[in-house]
Amino acid sequence: MEGNDDAYYECDLCPFRGCLRCKELHSGNCKKAEELNEETRKRVEFLLEQGKLAPPEGGHPTDPKHPDYLKGRYRVCPAEKCKIITERPLDGTHHEGQCNAMICAVASCKMHWHWNWGRHEDHPDFNKVPGTREMHDFTLDIMHYSAEGAHF
Repeated sequence: MEGNDDAYYECDLCPFRGCLRCKELHSGNCKKAEELNEETRKRVEFLLEQGKLAPPEGGHPTDPKHPDYLKGRYRVCPAEKCKIITERPLDGTHHEGQCNAMICAVASCKMHWHWNWGRHEDHPDFNKVPGTREMHDFTLDIMHYSAEGAHF
């Protein structure tokens, strides 16, 4: 019984044959993989919805079950061709790494962006400081730009 899914495999060295995702022998696409993909999609959507909220004052709780744990923690690089999901855990300080000025970690992107506003130019105070190219602040605010097209 051969599957048409790209996860179907027959080993030349051992008797295994079947789906690499669910370890069962079936034809057609793997239903278990489709369920896992749907669960993953829902989880990412939830992370991004929570990411749009303002991060908690005083930093993120250390307990992952706390209702504020994900608030403002995951946002998306606003570069049109990037849209990679970025994590920014806050420890409640204003030390290195807590500033809202970000640099995308994707080597092909490296966009300089603002955690709350996306593009630095969209920050409401951008034109108030002559010669400013980037806004550096510690404001715990909601996400003011679109995360449409995000991927993981």
